[in-house]
Amino acid sequence: MEFREDADAQDRASRTRHDEAYEGLRPLLLSGGIEPGSRLTEAELTSRCNVSRSTMRSVLVRLAQEGYVTSEVNRGVRTRSFSVEEAADILEAREVLESAAG
Repeated sequence: MEFREDADAQDRASRTRHDEAYEGLRPLLLSGGIEPGSRLTEAELTSRCNVSRSTMRSVLVRLAQEGYVTSEVNRGVRTRSFSVEEAADILEAREVLESAAG
């Protein structure tokens, strides 16, 4: 039973590091702290967020799924840039969702 408890504790710690890295990187992307179209390297990000490469890969996959970055095979991960029209569409959709939630 002790082995399972240790595994559960490791899972919680891993999720926490993942969440911390995600919550640290996402605002940088949203605020423009990282230029749109910039290449993101695992080595730089793991050092910046103090997480393992596998954790950072997981964070980058999540950010790509949510549309904050783009990922291309053999080309790496880049911050996403938005056109003015895309930004307006996103804001309009957000307004509709927030009013529906209220």
